[in-house]
Amino acid sequence: MPITDPIRDAVYAGNNSDEINEIAVAEGVKTLRMSALNKVKEGVLTLEECLRITVGD
Repeated sequence: MPITDPIRDAVYAGNNSDEINEIAVAEGVKTLRMSALNKVKEGVLTLEECLRITVGD
């Protein structure tokens, strides 16, 4: 996914990483935890593995 204008604007404005992450998620970017939770639903990972390998969003 390309960097959208709102994400670019937040970076140039000096927003912190949490603020940029919130904007990115609102723009449709999936976090690592979101992707891992999808793998849990598919039966590829256990919930314990998901929580161990990802940082809380």
